[in-house]
Amino acid sequence: MGNHSLFNARMQNRYSLEYRYALGTWYPVDTPNGMAAPAIGLARLAEETGHVHIALNREIRKFLWKDSKATHVCYDNDLCEKVDGVVAAADYQYVEQHLLPRELRRYSPSYWRRRVMSPGCLLFYIGLREGGNLSELAHHTFFFDKDLDGRLRDVFETHDEGSSDRRVFYVTKHENSRTLFVLVPISYRLERVDASLREEIRADVLRRMENVTGVNISSLITYERIFGPSDFARDFHAWRGNAFGLANVLSQSLVLKPSTDSLASNLNFAGHLTTPGPGMPPAIVSGIVAANRLHERMKNETMQDVWKVMVWQLLRIAIGLFGVAHVATIVAMIVSRKFRSRIECVRLFYVRSCVVSKSFTFLKITKSTTSHVTETRTHVLCRIHLNEKCGIIFGHWSDVCTVSSRRRYCGRTWCSR
Repeated sequence: MGNHSLFNARMQNRYSLEYRYALGTWYPVDTPNGMAAPAIGLARLAEETGHVHIALNREIRKFLWKDSKATHVCYDNDLCEKVDGVVAAADYQYVEQHLLPRELRRYSPSYWRRRVMSPGCLLFYIGLREGGNLSELAHHTFFFDKDLDGRLRDVFETHDEGSSDRRVFYVTKHENSRTLFVLVPISYRLERVDASLREEIRADVLRRMENVTGVNISSLITYERIFGPSDFARDFHAWRGNAFGLANVLSQSLVLKPSTDSLASNLNFAGHLTTPGPGMPPAIVSGIVAANRLHERMKNETMQDVWKVMVWQLLRIAIGLFGVAHVATIVAMIVSRKFRSRIECVRLFYVRSCVVSKSFTFLKITKSTTSHVTETRTHVLCRIHLNEKCGIIFGHWSDVCTVSSRRRYCGRTWCSR
């Protein structure tokens, strides 16, 4: 089921997945890579640009950080490579909760425990030898012959296995009838499916296919592999062993999905747990969304860094100018006659107030015998006048002084009256 005209000259044997209501779902054909063809095609296209190096079999164990930025990604044996930015397409929950420091985690563990996941699945990869006619199985065969509604309640509501008689599963048969792929949906809460439950489901699946085809499929099996939720969790760090991401309920749809932006300033998330959602086309689109968003954030951060540097430099210049002006003002005040005059006035005020107070006591005692004392007052005033000749005159103290005492205590002026 395919149309080779979907591939252009640059994408020979590469995959373009389209959903069309009239034409159905298109799959890659004429390629040994099967459903891996999209990833392989994208990898080749990226490497052809000359700017991309793809390193395989290197699980990222940690990041190195500077403030809120990831500076290095580290693999096994603490081998680290410097990075400018990160698009994390691994399982969102694993990356955030295990690889990011606590202060850079947007969501709490309780948030993830409350997420409603899509059904998990058991996958059976079966290879057959020649000898059986499986013509009764179409390329796509969906088994839901007994109580579909009851089975849906088992998977979505009660979260148990229920009766094996109403188990639902999907079978894909290759054109040569020697390869079968079987998918059995189960509740996501059964992420730890033990061996006995796997064997029970396997036996039920084979029995019901044999009833339809009339072929003893079990006797023709030459290769078999079972892959379930615990395998998804082990191999891909999938949260609760999920295969299809978050359930499409209103509380976690659209903008309510986990944000593609990380609290880390140069890390964005892609994959089926963020926007736009699960499925191969949305997951691929999420990579485009995350890369564009990361580029935008890093560009804005660069501009912010430039502005921070400019503001800091201007602040330093302003502080420097303020310091120079302050020092210049102090120097000018020190060498200025006016400033020195003010200092002298203050000094005289405190010194003379004390002297005149003592003088006042003396003069008060001799008031009756001294004809020169005509008035006693208790205040002392230093009045400052501008004078073109010498700048400042410390004008007369109180009239408490006699002519002779004025000359002695109050007559100190820089200029004559």
